[in-house]
Amino acid sequence: MYLLKDAASAPGRRVFARADRAPIYLYWAPDGAVLSLITTHPQGLALYLAPLDGAARLVTTGQPFYWDWTPDGRRILIHTGTPGARGRLALLDPRAGVEERLGGPGFFRAPAVSSGGRFWAFARVEAGGQRALVVQDRFQDRQVRLPYRSVAAFSWNPKRDLLAY
Repeated sequence: MYLLKDAASAPGRRVFARADRAPIYLYWAPDGAVLSLITTHPQGLALYLAPLDGAARLVTTGQPFYWDWTPDGRRILIHTGTPGARGRLALLDPRAGVEERLGGPGFFRAPAVSSGGRFWAFARVEAGGQRALVVQDRFQDRQVRLPYRSVAAFSWNPKRDLLAY
């Protein structure tokens, strides 16, 4: 994988090269300083971070793998696996190597962070197997849980704290 500054800089600067692991999906951090990518891995999928000034490094693994950056580009909200022992719903601080667990994940839904970073939305399986779309207010440390039966999809409005689900 290469970073290409402009057409005149071709072929660009290599930031990730593994013959056995081609990037599947790329996603820039909001500050534009780091590119996140997932690849295949013996443990399912792997999340790598590639800073503009260095080579990519492995952060964590899981499958399936969904993620969203916090607006400041310092942390990543992840959902890996399915409900049960192997599933993870967590907030990663890749610089400090810290993971804050947020409970068990729901079924195959990408977490989403609002544009201002105040609200997070994620699917979770709660006690008794109840499926819930959780909207967490990170500034006031409260949550709203919206039950759902089968599947849920959601997305934040890019201009204000408005969630479509």
